[in-house]
Amino acid sequence: MNNKYNRTVIGIDGRYCIVDVYRVLETFDVVNPQLQYIVKKSLIYGLQGQESSIEDLIDIKDSIESAILMHKQIEDLGK
Repeated sequence: MNNKYNRTVIGIDGRYCIVDVYRVLETFDVVNPQLQYIVKKSLIYGLQGQESSIEDLIDIKDSIESAILMHKQIEDLGK
């Protein structure tokens, strides 16, 4: 299973397990698509080869700013 989203980890029981970013997001109940993207992008930071590490960080920062703006807009609607 050679995939940039799969990782072999050692569980708290000491056994090896293969996990992927999507299962981690589901396990932690991250349902907001913007937050999912930010976590996924952060976990594979610098590994994609298509973009430089700086471009990855800028993309993460832009996504965070967009998520903050959307959150503020939703909060403002509720006021």
